[in-house]
Amino acid sequence: FFFQAEDGIRDYKVTGVQTCALPIFIVDNGSTETAFDVLRINKNLPFDVEIEIEKKRGIPFSRNRLLTMSATADLIVWLDDDEWVPKGWLDSLLNDYYRFGVDVITGPVVGVLPENAPWWAKRGDFFSSPNLSSGTLVSEFFTNNTLMSRGIFSDYNVEFSEELKFCGGSDSLMSKIMISHGVKACWSKESFLYEDVSENRITMNWLLKRRFRVGSSGVLVARLMNGRKRQLPHIKSATKYILFSVILILRFPFKPEKGVIKSLCYLSTAAGILSGMFNKFSNEYSSRTYRN
Repeated sequence: FFFQAEDGIRDYKVTGVQTCALPIFIVDNGSTETAFDVLRINKNLPFDVEIEIEKKRGIPFSRNRLLTMSATADLIVWLDDDEWVPKGWLDSLLNDYYRFGVDVITGPVVGVLPENAPWWAKRGDFFSSPNLSSGTLVSEFFTNNTLMSRGIFSDYNVEFSEELKFCGGSDSLMSKIMISHGVKACWSKESFLYEDVSENRITMNWLLKRRFRVGSSGVLVARLMNGRKRQLPHIKSATKYILFSVILILRFPFKPEKGVIKSLCYLSTAAGILSGMFNKFSNEYSSRTYRN
């Protein structure tokens, strides 16, 4: 559980859990160490909670600290601090983990918008992950709703790359390396959880910047993965996003949330890829208030 809350405690409550013997590991990467205040608010939790402070700024440092904290575990589950889980969520992950016999099981994140969110955000579904059929093998996964064998980190000597500390993508790189070693990861459609989307994120400016960052960091992830600077795959990828943007405008001329806005998102991703090709990366997570 990676914790980062520069804006104060707000409504951080642990929900959707029942009595169990599972420990929870929390790494606070903020400057105010508010994770301890959250623990005091939730002082009657039905399980052990261990909190450590990671002074080095950057998500990979926190993720690697969590790996150290969970070194003796058989299975680990990754969550972000702005997510909350419904009843039965963990049971669903575990059931599919054993049902499909894979190393990693991951599920969808459903964005929860405030009531005053603009119309385009509500109609366009920009803040939720795509949902696949349960059992579908995936080529990439992230640390926002994922259960996995702790041992595969040791088996393949994998950790989160600290070269990606501010531009993001360390979980993407980790997953790609693992899958290249033969690790099997699949989707669990029913194991969904929720993410509260703050008002500061529900702007076109934030959305396009995020898509640009995803594009540029993807270039760096590919370079670290392949160990060489191959430009042709990035040119093909950028071209694909540009073509998608044109198709969307032509297909949905009177539905801007599906046409123009998503087209702009694709174009922003393409621009990020081209920027990354010239070693210009978006360091979205360098700010102490990056959640804004």
